[in-house]
Amino acid sequence: MGVGEIAAIYRASKKKKDINLWTEWVCRPPAAVFVWLLKGTPITPNQVTFMSAVVAAGAAAMFAMLPGHLWLLAAVVVFEFSFVLDCVDGQLARIRKTASPLGHLLDFLMDELKAMLIFGCIAVRLWRDTGDDLFMLVGMGGLFALASGLMLTSFMRRPEYGAPPPTADGQPAMIA
Repeated sequence: MGVGEIAAIYRASKKKKDINLWTEWVCRPPAAVFVWLLKGTPITPNQVTFMSAVVAAGAAAMFAMLPGHLWLLAAVVVFEFSFVLDCVDGQLARIRKTASPLGHLLDFLMDELKAMLIFGCIAVRLWRDTGDDLFMLVGMGGLFALASGLMLTSFMRRPEYGAPPPTADGQPAMIA
């Protein structure tokens, strides 16, 4: 494994503006290792996006169904791995120069579905651990808020409402 080559992949595949320090310094470096492993394979960034969703669904099931603090910690680790894979898809697309608005939209959709699934499963976990029905009510309200945010974001990105077209690398243009 060429550490220098992985570092070059990390630098070359970074977003121009990555304002999330956790993503930039914790998740993207190990993602660069996976990009290095995948760059010469036929695996597409969209396939990695779907794999990230499958791993997140596994973490969600662990959150909801497996009792105890060790299983909770294991679920967090599995979910974090899904987030690393979520970084891999974009980095792989940027390295291969195949980033597209459709790929970005697919990534956004999968991210929102993962967020709703994790949120719902954590609400179930809290309800199961405590027996307090309030956690289920808060969970349903939170899911409604997340779904509303997804719809509002999608609505505001529509060109019919004056959203700027995506940039060349598939990212939505920043609205001033």
